[in-house]
Amino acid sequence: EAEGLKRLGKELKDTTDDPNRPRSRKIERPKSSQEPNSPAKK
Repeated sequence: EAEGLKRLGKELKDTTDDPNRPRSRKIERPKSSQEPNSPAKK
């Protein structure tokens, strides 16, 4: 089980940190750019 969790964490980190995966990042932030009342914009 621990190995599975470690693998999941690694995969998640790869999709968020890897600069060669802009698609994953774009898929994760479609709402942010669409929401006009997004606090991140401020």
